[in-house]
Amino acid sequence: MFLDRSVPRISRDWERFGFVRDMKKAVAEQIQAVIDAGDFPQGTKADAVFRILLAAIHGVAVMRLCERLAPGEDADALARDTLEAALTGLRAGSPHSFHPSACN
Repeated sequence: MFLDRSVPRISRDWERFGFVRDMKKAVAEQIQAVIDAGDFPQGTKADAVFRILLAAIHGVAVMRLCERLAPGEDADALARDTLEAALTGLRAGSPHSFHPSACN
């Protein structure tokens, strides 16, 4: 969907993608619950966490789809490691400079 140029661009046709907005809002609310529970530092922005984790996993997916992994490299293992590295940084309070639009 993100690589196929025949799929309508969400940024241009946002009003057609209400279901995406609803899903993003639900995920951001779940991330906020994790922040509120103390698993991420207070002040962490749920919308930024959503995009950081999304970008990490999409990056591995693109590598797999575009056949950019060497023979024998395990995309699933790379995805797990990438996700764990991102979560470890977020848990440690790693600063982030990305300021996303709200997931709503």
